[in-house]
Amino acid sequence: MKKSFLATGISALALIGLGGCGGSSVSPGTPGGPSTPVTRGNAAFNIKWPPRSSDTTRLIPQAANSLLILVTDSNGTQVERRVITRPTGDVLETHIEFNNLDPVRHTFNVSAHPGTSADGTAQARGAVSLDVPTGGTVTQSLRLDSTIDHITLSQTTADIKPGRELLVVATPYDSDGNIVLVAGSWQWLSTNPSALSITYDKGLATFRPGVNSGTTIVTAKDSESGKSATCAVNNRVGTSDPDYNTFIQVENVVDETAKIVIDGNDADWNKIPSYADTGDPVSDATRNILSSSVVATRDSFYVRIRTAAAPSTSAAKTYWAGFDIANTYQATDFEIGFSADGKKTQIRYIANVGDPIVTGEFDLAPQFVKYGTVIEARLPYAVLKTLLPANLANALDNPRPLLRLVAKTVDSTVSPVVLIDRGAVTGTYLIQATPFLLDPPLPMPGSAPINLRVPADGRWYISQGGFSDSNGQGNSGVGTSIGAWSVVLDKRNESGILSNPENSVTSSNYFGWNQNIIAPANGSIITLTESVSDINALSNPPSATSANFLQLSVGGGLSVLLSSLQKNSVVPNAGDSVSEGDTVAKLGTTGWVNWPQIGLSLRDAGNTTYPIGFKNVRICLSPIAVDPWERKRASWDAREGFYIEKQ
Repeated sequence: MKKSFLATGISALALIGLGGCGGSSVSPGTPGGPSTPVTRGNAAFNIKWPPRSSDTTRLIPQAANSLLILVTDSNGTQVERRVITRPTGDVLETHIEFNNLDPVRHTFNVSAHPGTSADGTAQARGAVSLDVPTGGTVTQSLRLDSTIDHITLSQTTADIKPGRELLVVATPYDSDGNIVLVAGSWQWLSTNPSALSITYDKGLATFRPGVNSGTTIVTAKDSESGKSATCAVNNRVGTSDPDYNTFIQVENVVDETAKIVIDGNDADWNKIPSYADTGDPVSDATRNILSSSVVATRDSFYVRIRTAAAPSTSAAKTYWAGFDIANTYQATDFEIGFSADGKKTQIRYIANVGDPIVTGEFDLAPQFVKYGTVIEARLPYAVLKTLLPANLANALDNPRPLLRLVAKTVDSTVSPVVLIDRGAVTGTYLIQATPFLLDPPLPMPGSAPINLRVPADGRWYISQGGFSDSNGQGNSGVGTSIGAWSVVLDKRNESGILSNPENSVTSSNYFGWNQNIIAPANGSIITLTESVSDINALSNPPSATSANFLQLSVGGGLSVLLSSLQKNSVVPNAGDSVSEGDTVAKLGTTGWVNWPQIGLSLRDAGNTTYPIGFKNVRICLSPIAVDPWERKRASWDAREGFYIEKQ
């Protein structure tokens, strides 16, 4: 007879963690809920052996005297090994059961051997994927000498997530519904090869994200019988996307968030991005914030704050988490206060600029737990929306891609309340199905005509940018008034504070003061002024209405305006040429500003302004030196609310 080699395969994609074989299993705990026991199930096969006299090419070889069956779970872990000896005489059927399996999809890898103990070189191979029922038995006939009537795939529709792969098994059946282990060759074809990378070994294929996003129809075909089956596969994010690695991290956090249990033990947070605070001197070591983490899912915030020592149980000494969730004029949209004994949860917010602070209390139990040196909380949006004004409640329904949190500890036993410690600005992207926009869309048309160097060294916060109500753009497009499209950059410390001491009225106490302003492009100085005196910080309204500035021609009829320059600090003269990266001035407090901040705009001869684009830029969610969410772009149109620096 013709020598046959059967298709090798394993189960389709399944990412549920299993505990292996045993008397019982425990399902992963859900956030805020206990673990529950899982009832296991069984799988059974009725194996129909071919007669010795058969000469069909679709057979376990006549010389085969045993089958080796290796059972793997959905993680690819082998959970059982079984040798099936061919029955003697005229008996052509064998019944076999695999008991006490976890109720998920398992793969049964079968190989035929000439020896009775599965010894000798394998003469044929194949694989079957079966879903084991909870508390029951799935039975399948395995007929080794039948022809193929049709083929099914373990996936008919699927998404490929960034950084993930999908395993798909093609299974042939006869007209009676029996699985056929076949010889022959296989083909796996795609209608959109750029969207999907396919590697395969006969009836087993591995799908990985392709260069481009998109949907493709994959056809698996058994060449010998001509039978085929198809599945539609969507690649969410192509590997050519400049933010592909960021999307991979989103998927990783999705997986890790599913493991979080609010129990005060932060071991399940180990793979969630964490932001460390520096060793600030504090009066009460139990209030010293060491690190913080935040995850924003589609329905809840998860918060962890680690402190230096076991917290006091004084309800007056509270841990506060300030949330930045929307594009408002406040750096913090609302704050949640956790008492150290976990019995009093407070909320504070300012509905609009200039409004008084609103304070309330609510009960989070049992979602919130305090234990040891860790404060953990799950904050469901459904609860928060009943406590927040409409504009902030709507922001939870329609969130922007990024969220930030700043943790702080206070002592409210004194009046006014004393700030003890403030943690690092802690960022996250919204953890939801990708792809989603990492950057909010710019108002139309929102496309920078040129890309500029970041005009200062170090990391800067975009407090006004393309995606900004403060630009007055709405959705109307390119503005025609001076400054309509502009970027304002602030210098902040790791806690997001502008000055030391905080809210200082002395300009020189601000981190941006006296910083070098750098030419963002090659060009020549059209005009400048440097005679305006710097004003005190937090003059409200600012006492000066004009600013020191310089205007740099960058070609193409465009010029860059750099403003809020320190008095008498401009280096070049009108008419001078400058090179990108040259220091041109110092940052001060001139113009309509409350503290030192760089004003940057791109305009034409008619003073029509255009979106600002940066080149070779790091984009971060936090001012800390190493941001776990940092991403790099060769070009990027400025968005309000991000931290940026030159690569």
